[in-house]
Amino acid sequence: MEQAISKLAATRVAASFTPAVAANGVIKIANTSGANTSVIINGKVYKAQANQTLSVPNQNAGDFTYEVLADGFGIIQKQTTRSLAANETFTINIYPR
Repeated sequence: MEQAISKLAATRVAASFTPAVAANGVIKIANTSGANTSVIINGKVYKAQANQTLSVPNQNAGDFTYEVLADGFGIIQKQTTRSLAANETFTINIYPR
């Protein structure tokens, strides 16, 4: 029996596991217009006041959709799909037309 236990102990393997870090990026909303806006990113609404810039951190890398609506004007950017790379900042510029 001691031989069997020794044999098992000799085949022991130790390893470690490092989980993959999620690939994220930042979406920046830069509203340089005089109108308050709503930006819908992947179905979630973010409010950007006139002349306000805000960041939406920890967004999954890959394709995302967004749409921009401005108070008093309606849809100014219909829903569109873009791609966000890991550790990238994608800027949505909202400016007077």
